[in-house]
Amino acid sequence: MKKTTLLSKFGWHKKPTQGWSAFCLFMLTLWLGQLQAQTVLINPTGDGGFETGTTLAANGWTALDDTTNKWALGTTPGWFTGNRGAFISNDGGTTWNYNTTATSRSFFYRDIAFPAGATAVNLSFDWRGNGNDGNYDNLMVYIIDTNITPTNVGPTGTNTTTTGWTGYTNGTTGYYLLQRAGTANPTTTTAVAYAFTTAQMNYVAGKTKRLVFVWKNDSSDGTNPPASLDNISLTSTVPTCFAPTAIVSSAITKNSATIAWTAPATAPASGYQYEVRSSGAAGSGATGLGASGTSPAGVVTQNVTGLAPSTTYTVYVRSDCGSGDFSAWTASATFTTKCDYFDITGTTPGTVCGTGSAVLTATASGGTINWYAAQTGGTALGTGGTFNTPVIATTTSFWAETSVPGTTSVGPVSPTAQGGTIGTQTIEWEVNFTVLQNTKLISVDVFPQTAGQNGAIIVRSSSGTVIATYPYVTSVGGGATAQTITLNHTLTPGSYQLYPTLPSGGVSRNVSGATYPYTSAAANITGNGYDPTYFMGFYNWKFDLSCASPRTEVVATVTSAPAITLSANSTAAVCSGSSSSAITLATGGSNYDTYTWSPATGVTGNATNGWIFNPATTTTYTVTASQSAGSCATTATVVVNINPNPVVNVAATPATICEGTSSSLAATTQTVGPGTVTVGTGTTLTGDTTQPTAFCNRWAQYWNQTVFTAAELTAAGLKPGNITSLAYRITSLGSGTNVTNFTIRIGTTTNSSLTGFTTTGLNLVYGPATYTHAIGLNTITFTTPYVWDGTSNIIIDIRQDGADLTYNAITYYTATADNTTASATTSVLSSTTVLATTNPTPALSKNRLNVVFGGQTNTT
Repeated sequence: MKKTTLLSKFGWHKKPTQGWSAFCLFMLTLWLGQLQAQTVLINPTGDGGFETGTTLAANGWTALDDTTNKWALGTTPGWFTGNRGAFISNDGGTTWNYNTTATSRSFFYRDIAFPAGATAVNLSFDWRGNGNDGNYDNLMVYIIDTNITPTNVGPTGTNTTTTGWTGYTNGTTGYYLLQRAGTANPTTTTAVAYAFTTAQMNYVAGKTKRLVFVWKNDSSDGTNPPASLDNISLTSTVPTCFAPTAIVSSAITKNSATIAWTAPATAPASGYQYEVRSSGAAGSGATGLGASGTSPAGVVTQNVTGLAPSTTYTVYVRSDCGSGDFSAWTASATFTTKCDYFDITGTTPGTVCGTGSAVLTATASGGTINWYAAQTGGTALGTGGTFNTPVIATTTSFWAETSVPGTTSVGPVSPTAQGGTIGTQTIEWEVNFTVLQNTKLISVDVFPQTAGQNGAIIVRSSSGTVIATYPYVTSVGGGATAQTITLNHTLTPGSYQLYPTLPSGGVSRNVSGATYPYTSAAANITGNGYDPTYFMGFYNWKFDLSCASPRTEVVATVTSAPAITLSANSTAAVCSGSSSSAITLATGGSNYDTYTWSPATGVTGNATNGWIFNPATTTTYTVTASQSAGSCATTATVVVNINPNPVVNVAATPATICEGTSSSLAATTQTVGPGTVTVGTGTTLTGDTTQPTAFCNRWAQYWNQTVFTAAELTAAGLKPGNITSLAYRITSLGSGTNVTNFTIRIGTTTNSSLTGFTTTGLNLVYGPATYTHAIGLNTITFTTPYVWDGTSNIIIDIRQDGADLTYNAITYYTATADNTTASATTSVLSSTTVLATTNPTPALSKNRLNVVFGGQTNTT
C-alpha cells in the first residue's frame, strides 16, 4: 500500500506538542511498513487547530451551546500551540472556568465525507481539563448520522451510549467513541489517540457522518478548569494496492502443488509475489520458505515445485502495483504435500474393437501398482504392471497408482499402559479425533468385562451424524484382555467422533491420567465428551499409513466395429414347413470371418451363399459377426415370417344323396396374410387442448402409453405374427404440421388397464424421426416389425417433441371401461431434460384413441 506523509501537507507554524509528536512517530512507523494513501479529513494545523478563523464557524464547526457553560476559542487556557484553541467558559471566553452547579451539555460538530475502502481511521487531539467529578463532568466524542442534531437532553450522568438525541441508536445510527475525564492538576497536555473499530469503519465507509464533541457536567461536585482541546486530527488510510483473495491449492503431489487466487477488483499492474512456507510469516526470510516467486500481471495460477514430502504449507500472495507499492499479504488455508511415494514412470494405453477387454500397462520406480476405475476413491480393480480391463463397449479411462503398505497406532495400547485409575464404562460417551490425511481406521481394541454380549462401534461426524456402524460380540471377559474390533473404515481429513454401543457388562476405561491429544502421522485423539482426564474405552487405534502416489490416467479406447447389413430385415411370409428365401450379406461382410446365428435351429447356409430359414413360427434371428484373429464384433437381425398352413373347408349340396345321384361340392380355404384391423370404432373427437392426442404441438414433449388386450386384438381379427404399422385418424393438424423425435415402442404386459408408465421391456419399432401428419388417416410404418405372440396384452408407447404452442391434433377415440391410456407433458425441451427420464406421474384416461393395426389377418 502507498502512504503519503502528512509532513508535506502542513505548514509548521505551530510548535509540535507531545500529541502531535506521537502522531508523527506513528506516521513514520507506517512509512517504514506498507505504503498507503492517507486522506486528511481534519487538519490539526488548520481547521482542527482552529487556525483558519477566530470562531468555530470560521473553522468549519457548528456550535450548539447550553445557556451557561459554552465553547469558546482563544488563548485563555495558556497551553495552546498556535493562535488559539477551544475551551469551555462560563463568561464568553474571559476565563477558563465553568459553573459547576448549572447542568450543561454543549457541543460543536462538523460533517465529514469518509472515503470507502479504508483500512484505518484515526482520531487524535490534545487535551487538558479537570472537572474532577468522575464520569459526570467530562468531554465525550461521537460519530453520528447527519440527520441527527445533538440536544441538551443528554447524555446525562454516567451515560455514554444513551444520548436522548432523536434518532440516535448506538451501533446503528451512530457510535460513542471516547470519553475524557479531567485530572486534579491539568498542567500537562494529554495526547488522545483513538482508532476506529472495524464496525465503526464499516459504518462511515463511503458516507458522510457527523463528528460531535460534547462537554457535559451535572450540577454538583465539579472542579475547575473544564475541557480544553487543540490540534484535532482525523485521517483515513486507504490502500492504493489491493490484496488478492481466495487462495486455493490443488493438484498436490509429494513435491509440488498448483496455487491459484482471485485478483482484486483493481488488478495490480506488476503482478503478484507469492511464498509457500512451512513456518514463519510472509517475508520473514529463508527459514520455513519452501518456494517463492512472482506471477505476471493477469496470471493468477502458478505451479509450485521443490516442496518437501509430508509437509504442511501455507500459501501467501500479495499484489505488486509497481514502484515499491505492495498490498498486504493474503494467507491461504494450509495444505499438506503427499508422502514420498514411488512415481508412475510410464503407461501404455490399450484398444478394443466393438466390445471386449483391453490390455493396459504401467511402469513405476517402486512399490505396487494398483488399478482403479476413478481418479480418487474406490476399490482397486487389479494390481501389477499389466491390467486386463473389464469388458467395455465405450472408451473408458482407468487410473494407475503406486503404493507401499504401512500402519500407525495412536492412543494407549491398554488401560494399564495408559496409567491412572481403571474403571468400567457403562455409559456411552463420544471420543473425538481428527484425521490428518486420507487414511483408513483399521481397528481399535476394547477390553470387555463379559463375553458373549453385543456391542457396536459407531463412526460419526463431528456434529454427531452417524456415518457407519460396526457391530461386534464380545469374545473375552474380565476387563483386562484386549478384543480387536476390525473396522477398515475409510476416512478423509477432518474431525470425527467414535461412539460406542456398550455391551451390557461394560468395558474397561481410565478414569484418570489421560493427557490429550494423542498424536500420530495419520490422526490425533483430541478428547471425549465427558471429562478431559478420562480415557474412554477405545485403545490401540490402528490407521492405514500406506504411501500412495497420485493416480495416472490410462485410456482404453473402443473403436467402432464395422457394421454389417443383411439383404432384408424381414422375409416374405411362407407357410409352415416351407423354407424362406435366402438372406445374404449386403455390406460389411469382408470385415468378418465368423458368423453365429441365434437361435441356431432352423438355419442352414453360409456367408458366401446366404442363409435359408425354416422355423415353425415367425422368429427373429440375430447373427453375430466376429473376427477369429481380432476383437471386433457386430450384430444384425432378420424376422422370418411364417404363416399357418391353409385350412380347406368342403361343403356338399345336398349333403345326403341316394346311390346313383350327384351332389355339388364347394371348397374354401382360409389363410393368414398381411392386412389391417381396427380397434376402436367410436366417432367421438378429442379436444384440441387436451390429451390424449395422436400428434401433440401444445407442449414441448408428450409421452403416451396405451394398453390393448390380446382378446381385443384377436376379436378385431389380428393374428399372431408381425405388427407392421399403426394408424390414427385426425380432423385437425393442431399448431404444427409435424412432430419431431417421434418414436413408437411396443411391449407386453399382464395388465388390462394402466396405473402408471411402463419403462421396461419396450422394443423400439419406429424412430426417432420427424413425422409429418395430415388430416385423415395417418399410417406410421414400422422400421422394425413387432412380433406378437397372439396371447399377450400389448402396450403402445409413443413419445414426441412438439412446438410448445397452443393446439393438438383432434383425434378420434373410443371410451373404455377402465383407464387404458396414460399421458404426460412438459414445456421443458428434450435437449435440456428428456421427459421420460424424470419419472413423471401420468394423467390417466379411459378415452383411448382408435388405432388401425397393420399385421397378420385372415384371408379367404
